[in-house]
Amino acid sequence: MNGERRIALWFITPRPLSLPRVVVWPFIYNLILSFSNMSLLHIHDWRIIGLRQYEKVLTEPRFYSILGKTLVWTVVNVAFHVTIGVALALMLYEQVPGKKLFRTLLILPWAIPPVVTALTWRGMFHYEYGAVNLILNKVFHQTPIQWLNDRWERLPPVS
Repeated sequence: MNGERRIALWFITPRPLSLPRVVVWPFIYNLILSFSNMSLLHIHDWRIIGLRQYEKVLTEPRFYSILGKTLVWTVVNVAFHVTIGVALALMLYEQVPGKKLFRTLLILPWAIPPVVTALTWRGMFHYEYGAVNLILNKVFHQTPIQWLNDRWERLPPVS
């Protein structure tokens, strides 16, 4: 085995070793938990309860409303992303002043995963331990605001 091949094998060795720990095991663990009564109330004494959780979710009328909202949001979001993305790509294909800067700015949303951003914002605006309410309380002596519970801030119901 030549030296370049040996170095390449050293570089790719961590992937097959870490993949089961960061992808496969969490998937299997969450699948097991989906058949259990795990919650904050049963964090130390949870047990497998079978399909009851799935039955509870699928018989809940709100589930289908939320599923409808999710589907509408996904279709609209993907349509806008594709349309705007293709339009920007076609625009940047031409000679535009500041083309390198625009390309850099356009890649940033891809580089910062939207899920991480959403979770960060949700944590910051949490009623009890969010940073925004802590600052309002400690610095400005204001009572905490239930940012995420206001009915005017949520998506309207899908009929």
